[in-house]
Amino acid sequence: MKNIIAIIFFCLLLAICTVLYKPLFKNHIENDLYSKTTKILTDAGHDPSRVTLNGHNLEIPAELAKSLSDETYNELDCVIGLYIIETNELDPEPKPAQMMVKQDPQLRITENHTGSITVSGRVPDQHSYQAIISAVTKAAVNNRVIDKINIDTNTCKFPSLSTLEKLIPSHITSADLAEIHYTPKTLILLGNLDNSTQEETLISLANPLINEESILVNKLKVIPFEPIHFRAERKAGKLILTGVLPSKAEQLKLLVLTNKGASGTTIIDKTTIAEKPAPNYWWSDHPQTFISNHFKNTKGPAYVEYTPKVFNANGIYSVEDEYKDAQQKLSDLPQQITQEIGLVYKDPKPAPTPQPTTIPQPTPKTSPQSAPAKQKLAIALKQLPIYFNTSSDYLKPSELLKIKIAVEVLNDNSNDIRALTITGFADTRGDADVNKSLSLKRANAVRKQLIKLGIKANILSVQHFGEDVSNMDQSNLWKARRVEVSLQP
Repeated sequence: MKNIIAIIFFCLLLAICTVLYKPLFKNHIENDLYSKTTKILTDAGHDPSRVTLNGHNLEIPAELAKSLSDETYNELDCVIGLYIIETNELDPEPKPAQMMVKQDPQLRITENHTGSITVSGRVPDQHSYQAIISAVTKAAVNNRVIDKINIDTNTCKFPSLSTLEKLIPSHITSADLAEIHYTPKTLILLGNLDNSTQEETLISLANPLINEESILVNKLKVIPFEPIHFRAERKAGKLILTGVLPSKAEQLKLLVLTNKGASGTTIIDKTTIAEKPAPNYWWSDHPQTFISNHFKNTKGPAYVEYTPKVFNANGIYSVEDEYKDAQQKLSDLPQQITQEIGLVYKDPKPAPTPQPTTIPQPTPKTSPQSAPAKQKLAIALKQLPIYFNTSSDYLKPSELLKIKIAVEVLNDNSNDIRALTITGFADTRGDADVNKSLSLKRANAVRKQLIKLGIKANILSVQHFGEDVSNMDQSNLWKARRVEVSLQP
């Protein structure tokens, strides 16, 4: 009985050793095979890292196989042949060892002008295919992906698939018209970037794919955004258009708008189209509500200019309603845009011819002004209100021009001006106390400018009323943000 148990135990032990020995010995054989083939390739001056051992099959890229000499090829064949014999002794149904020639993987990703992205090439397996498509779709959120990839099992694996998975989405999102051409020997990057930092980032992501036997071809271009700007100026009988526009369509639209207000004036178009226009320029819809009427309703030199941060306009209006309409359109400009406005209203009616006086002697300069003269002066000053932007006491160029005109009027009637009152107002938005303080700042700003232009400080007094409740309608708020200069009785 004891002998039977010992025999059974021995048989079990032998079976376990046989099961364990076989894979261990096979692993030893395969390691030895790889070691010997690696030495043969190294001695022949080839890179052994491109060779893969799959079981007893030696997988060699086609390009490497073509470069092997007959001597090296035969030497490898002999080594593999030896292991066929060894494996035959262990495996009753051996799979003969082979030296398999495989194609290099290829990949081409192209962002088309239509916005779609074409992916083509040759990959070894479903895993590689899914990784590439996932990397592309991750970046192409709003783009159609055209899949032309071919899965070919006779293709070598990507040397660093994980690096490609990082490079692809970064390249597509950073570059316009992005392209990647990849083989293990060559990596080509193409596309237009906004700045050099983007280029440095992409190159750093691509570098792990490059070794001593491969090259990186950098065809990336750094093309900064061009700021969009436009100026239309009428001078010397011509209307001249200059600036950089985002598209032919925008160029045509602005040409049509200026032509409406040209009234027969010759238009000279010197605008150009940006190679890479800056997106979201703020004034895209404003010209159609302002430009044509501005040139139609003004006489003489005039201009309108749109830049990324500043709006400029200049011109003389002869109809008060048209002048007020232009002011209203300007009040709709975004708050962050600086306005440099030089719009002026001048009454074209000639001054009435003075009636001959029956007094033989001219009126002495020290004599009091007549009531009609004072009325004319008061009316003239009333027609020169100084307007301000929201929450601002800054004197715009257009309002500085009004103050200059007011000083000329005052100097022409300086004989008996005893005192002037400068009154500040604000609109009804915001805190009342803040608005009252703001109206005082505005009045003092005008007083300072009057003194600067020669008006005596001792005849100027300031008062401020804060909010002007007579202009509470949203369309008239701009009228409330003002300062008035008036005669004291």
